[in-house]
Amino acid sequence: MAIAVTLLSATAFNAAAQQDNSAVLQRLAALEARVAALEGRSSNGTPGAAEAWQDPEKWKRLRKGMTEQEVRELLGKPTTGNRNNQAASQTLTIMAYTNGLQNGQVHLLNGHVSSWNEPLF
Repeated sequence: MAIAVTLLSATAFNAAAQQDNSAVLQRLAALEARVAALEGRSSNGTPGAAEAWQDPEKWKRLRKGMTEQEVRELLGKPTTGNRNNQAASQTLTIMAYTNGLQNGQVHLLNGHVSSWNEPLF
């Protein structure tokens, strides 16, 4: 009889432990998805568009004369974009890419890349 009570107690404890493990695993998966979203990755770990500019190979593909749209397709949406009129006939656009640790800029004159500063990788 004592053995039966012990087995029932162990079974109940095991079921409770499995239920706790399941809840922990669900919470862990939710937290990993949140971190991935904040880092600009999909939940399966592949880089998202928000991380495109953090790839050094993408910066090597920049060329003078590229349009703003071509830069966006290559590096993704900039963190900030400032337009400053230098003169009535010229517009300077600075597309900034930053995550707090790395900073890069693409300078466009009249809508075309004139220069850039790559982030330090």
